[in-house]
Amino acid sequence: MPNMKKMIEQRKHKRFHVQNGTYAMLKYKPALMGQITNMSKDGLAIRYIDGDQRLSDSKALDIFMTESSFYIEKLQVKTISDREVTDTHSSDSNKVRQRGVQFEGLHPIQLFQLYYLLQNYTKNRRSGKDRRQLDDALYSGAKKRKIIERRQSRLYA
Repeated sequence: MPNMKKMIEQRKHKRFHVQNGTYAMLKYKPALMGQITNMSKDGLAIRYIDGDQRLSDSKALDIFMTESSFYIEKLQVKTISDREVTDTHSSDSNKVRQRGVQFEGLHPIQLFQLYYLLQNYTKNRRSGKDRRQLDDALYSGAKKRKIIERRQSRLYA
């Protein structure tokens, strides 16, 4: 039996699946881009087609969406993993790889743009109308009073 190591989850934040049409520019000359599969506040995963030359560890990337004018430029990243992914749709000469990167040293504007992307263009997030409201049947009577009192005590503490 091969030596199997159990993977330990090291992520601090939950990853969310992004909408189709969200891409990252991994390399500028010659251009190489990949589709972002999931992301969090700390990093993201990108699937790309590896050509003849192996992609070096890029220090920056851009994020853009084809369906909107959303664009984040020159995010500083550190490559955490880069592995081949089995894909039945690709030929032998073009291998599909998945790269995991971690964000580093982002400017406040870039952080704001990332949070905006997470809030508005990811799946498995509850929208404002789907979140529980105090008027829901679950929050009636004593439970509703406790929640209101707890919120007020935080405000005046």
